[in-house]
Amino acid sequence: MRVACVYPPKPYLTDPGAQAGLGLLCLATLAREVGAEVDVLDWQSLPDVPPEPPGCDVALVSGCMADIPMVDKAARLAKRGGAYVAVGGPIADDPSLKLRFADAVIAGPGEPFIERLAAGELPAGRLVYEDDQPFDRWPAPDRRLLPNPGGRIFHPRAGVAAQQSATLITTRGCRYRCAFCREGGRGGHHDYPMDRVAEEVKQIAAMGIRQVRVGDDNCTASLARLEALCGIMAEHRLKWRASCRTRPGGADVFRLMAGSGCLEVNLGIESADQAVLEALHKSATVECGEQAVENATAAGIRSVRALFMMGTPGETPRTLDLNKQWADRHRDVLVCLTAFVPFPGTAIWADPGRFGVQLDVQRPNISFYSFRPDGSEPEAHIEIVGGMGREELTANLREFRRFLDARRQINRG
Repeated sequence: MRVACVYPPKPYLTDPGAQAGLGLLCLATLAREVGAEVDVLDWQSLPDVPPEPPGCDVALVSGCMADIPMVDKAARLAKRGGAYVAVGGPIADDPSLKLRFADAVIAGPGEPFIERLAAGELPAGRLVYEDDQPFDRWPAPDRRLLPNPGGRIFHPRAGVAAQQSATLITTRGCRYRCAFCREGGRGGHHDYPMDRVAEEVKQIAAMGIRQVRVGDDNCTASLARLEALCGIMAEHRLKWRASCRTRPGGADVFRLMAGSGCLEVNLGIESADQAVLEALHKSATVECGEQAVENATAAGIRSVRALFMMGTPGETPRTLDLNKQWADRHRDVLVCLTAFVPFPGTAIWADPGRFGVQLDVQRPNISFYSFRPDGSEPEAHIEIVGGMGREELTANLREFRRFLDARRQINRG
């Protein structure tokens, strides 16, 4: 059996080759282990799918909701070549999703599906696998299967030249319950053993890769695990970047990270309006964000990026002013601004009335990125019941973007 694992084109990203998701790579590694011939096709940087079918018996295509057009094209191409096609990833969270050319849609972890393939099955329809899987019995992703493990991950202010990079995750799922995140809505959380993390980092270093993006949101949740991770990174003298929650965000956390080669952190601030954080079930405060920024800077982290969203539940006209004031207080911090999109699999999608909103996601571009290669601007995707409408939310989102852009404080990557 020949299996093609396809990363579809992502024309809505300004740098689509910067990283490849590890979920599909885990499936490619397991498929090879159970005896399949495996090709990993990284089409992310292409403007469209290639003209020729991938030449396989089974095609596995992974994508998020913004990838629906390209996933459908990739599935059609594989079907034209006679392949059985399965689609998975965040795209599968919408149970009403209709992909015209997929034989199966996999919701949840895909490893049980690979084991069914190895047993000679070609299951059809929507397949749901729970997150309480024994992940440790499956192999770690083999990044040598990727044509391009990754590219530019650091902002220039981090002070290092762009090199080949790799992505690392130390956990699956998330222990928190943010209402805007699909991981928080799934309920599954699994910490990988640190000896497995050490083996993955060793493989990355053996490939000659010196820059790593730690892509999960839980790497700072346990100080003991963070100490172990920092020791592993320091042993291989890697330069790395992490995405972190603002809690815990004490000085000891960032001193550990900076001392082990961490040059950049992305902090999930989301909003400078406490009412918004509460509406989003963020389990953090505006003060937590302020302290995390100050502690990261004081520890010597060279580049601090603050992740903000607008067009969210809980917003009022006051939110824009609070966000501007936050940016004024932290002029050295880059702000990554996105438009909130209520994606399937999130608590807000499942029960918008509980969050005081009505959804409006039937838009031609559901990319949440503030800067897009096609030059289009972000839009709000909700109406707040008894409050701000979509047009007003969109206007405030764009005003904050213009404010940050004029001050050269916005991240365009």
